Amino acid sequence: MQEILRKRFNSVVAVAVLFLAVGLVSSLSNCGRKLDPLSSEEGVSDLPPTPQNLTALVGDRSVKLSWEVSDSSTYRFRIYRSDSSNAHSELVDSTATREFTDNGLVNGQSYFYQISCVDSSGFEGYKSRRVEAVPDAFGVLIENGSEFTNTIAVTLSLIAPPGTDHVMLSNDSTFTDGVWINFASTRSWFLTSGDGEKRVYAKFRDLLGNPTLSHYHDSITLDTKASILRVSENSGGAVLQVGDTLHLLLESGETQGEASVDIGELVTGIKLYDDGSFGDSESDDGIYEHDYVIPIGLETEDEPIVGHFIDRAGNVATDLVGTGAVTIRNPPDAVHLFKPYAPPESRGVIILHWSRSNDEQFAFYSIYRFTSSGVDLNSTLVTSLNDPSTTTYTDSNLVEDIYYHYVVYLFDNHSLYSASNEDSARTGKNSPPEPSVLYQPYGENWWTLNLSWSQNEDEDFANYQLFRAEQSDFSDSILIKVFAPRESTYYKDSTLAGDSTYYYRVMTYDQGGLFSASNLVSGTTLENTPPEASILLTPQLVNSDSLKLTWSLNDENDFESYRLYRLDGSDTASVGDDDLLLTIETDQDSGEFIDPDLIKGQSYCYRLYTHDKGGLSSRSNAVGYSVPLFRRQGRADR
Repeated sequence: MQEILRKRFNSVVAVAVLFLAVGLVSSLSNCGRKLDPLSSEEGVSDLPPTPQNLTALVGDRSVKLSWEVSDSSTYRFRIYRSDSSNAHSELVDSTATREFTDNGLVNGQSYFYQISCVDSSGFEGYKSRRVEAVPDAFGVLIENGSEFTNTIAVTLSLIAPPGTDHVMLSNDSTFTDGVWINFASTRSWFLTSGDGEKRVYAKFRDLLGNPTLSHYHDSITLDTKASILRVSENSGGAVLQVGDTLHLLLESGETQGEASVDIGELVTGIKLYDDGSFGDSESDDGIYEHDYVIPIGLETEDEPIVGHFIDRAGNVATDLVGTGAVTIRNPPDAVHLFKPYAPPESRGVIILHWSRSNDEQFAFYSIYRFTSSGVDLNSTLVTSLNDPSTTTYTDSNLVEDIYYHYVVYLFDNHSLYSASNEDSARTGKNSPPEPSVLYQPYGENWWTLNLSWSQNEDEDFANYQLFRAEQSDFSDSILIKVFAPRESTYYKDSTLAGDSTYYYRVMTYDQGGLFSASNLVSGTTLENTPPEASILLTPQLVNSDSLKLTWSLNDENDFESYRLYRLDGSDTASVGDDDLLLTIETDQDSGEFIDPDLIKGQSYCYRLYTHDKGGLSSRSNAVGYSVPLFRRQGRADR
């Protein structure tokens, strides 16, 4: 042990003398004593070994160093760096491993490195040989960084600083099949076959011969085929027209492609979307959609839809014909509604006029109205007209002094329609109708008065209403009858009492509910007189106990009934209407009666009363008859 210490002491002395000879002064570091190694180890023994085979790997703003030592002892290594070959090296770091990565450098600048070895006693050996390294950016791009390709033959773009002389390429990160080749900024390359993600790896060697710190790679998806799974539209066979929305769909299973649909040969290249816009329900799901709004002028019948698709790699799918067919029809050309006209003399009336339709598919006109603007198919339907030459209409029974708005809809045979412009007119203000003149009543019998009045000529005439009263102040008036036709100007009031005075007035109503009263007139019925008495003829025996009675007929208009009375006995002067009533006969033309079941040998007296509708009556003559005890034999008895 003493011998070893002695030798080290001698070595230190020798080194100190040598430092003085070259004018350098040693300094002590925090981690121990530091020697300034010479370029040669001659004359110095037992120093830590000098690192050998120092190599540098370059990268983006970094340099990775590695080295070897002659034995396997444990050392600490000091890393020295300078910016030029002539500059003094500065200690930048230390490590216990045999490699070191220097980060945060400036790309394109040369750096010079040396490594020294320090033993456990703090003695530092000689520095290694100096190596130069230039950090820089390296990389590889497949097809200029494209995400997809549809062929295994690709072009590589190699990124390296000027002076790079070699590159190694491989489809495998282990570079088992890689060889160094001369560097060129672009290279043709073949990917491995089979659709999916592909990678290309690259290593570089710069002009100094330093390899790159690590390998670099780029990836690309190989996609060599495209397909369409389905194409559809949502019309369901319904007829579409301008402004309707047709939902188009194409499913490919691939995102980021280009999808389009043709509606036959009529509309081509309708773009579909997979980004959540234009009716696409979900972005990036491989289902391309479009809410296509039918434009003006487009018309077709049962047109198929055809889908087209190009995927993100540029593969063109086979076109696919979708399910269903599209039918688009244009509505008929709208007619023009001219300014509606409200005649000042006609209240509640507006006259409409519009241009004629010449559409071959004409079905009918429909007129709609509303009391404010914004007339549509939910407004009031006035009428429908199926003759294209009918271009006028009078709308009546309207409320007075009101604005009415109108639209004329034109429908064709396919139930398509178009609306005219909207226009309006204001109805005239209603005023009471012209009153009628009630003429003097006259009677032709005691229970009747005949009435007549002048005819009303107003266009909005509704009806006449005839009232009757028994007081001159008309306070107890009653409605007798309503007359709807304007020509009804006569009435026979035939339910009256005789010799009585009645008062009358006619009220004329219009369709707006207004009315006017006629003049007040009165009439007196004739006096009622008893009816003419009938003549009762002598009874005739029709069998052993029955009598047949006959009388003359009454022909008066107020006839009410015949009433036959009987008195049991022979006093004809005494029979009257307080005796037995045999019959009431209301048939004015019936003049006979059979009185049956009489008593043989009994005398009977009869009298007939004739009644009128006014309650008056007159009596006939009285007749008598005695029923014989024995029946007179006729020829049949002989």
